[in-house]
Amino acid sequence: MGIESSNILANYANTINNFMDVDVTLYNQDALSMIVPSADIVIGDLAVYDYEDPLYSSPLHEAGVDYFPYLAIEKHLNSGHEKTKYLYLIDFDFFEQKGSDLFKKVLNEKVGIKALIVLPQSFFQTSPKAILILDKEKKGSTNIVSLPSLNNKEEFFKVINDDLCDAAYKANK
Repeated sequence: MGIESSNILANYANTINNFMDVDVTLYNQDALSMIVPSADIVIGDLAVYDYEDPLYSSPLHEAGVDYFPYLAIEKHLNSGHEKTKYLYLIDFDFFEQKGSDLFKKVLNEKVGIKALIVLPQSFFQTSPKAILILDKEKKGSTNIVSLPSLNNKEEFFKVINDDLCDAAYKANK
């Protein structure tokens, strides 16, 4: 299942899905207006903007937080079950946005932060990004890994094999 607010991107994704013969239901609508069904895993590449719908209601939004990624994650955390996992591609300055202190409280109440994987700058033409992994099972510690540039393939794969595989093993113990 996918949610995309851009009609052009939703049509493009449907075309790709049909071409690949993949069974995906894609909703062309605002992610915050949809009732999110329960899922085992939620994966998101969240658009970065301030959400300005005066009719939208959530604890964060009512507290003055309008940063869309925070609101979308808050909404996702209210769905799922006790073993749901969440993976988000986030901007490097994700935890520095207005309302981050309130957002962090929501995270601490509802999920455990399993990992923050800082991706190499060379992966992106604009600002650097990271992968945030959340888990409703709060046990374990947070793993922070910074992937080196692909220009140094040996170091890149060493970090993948040593750090990420070790972190995944510990998280599943």
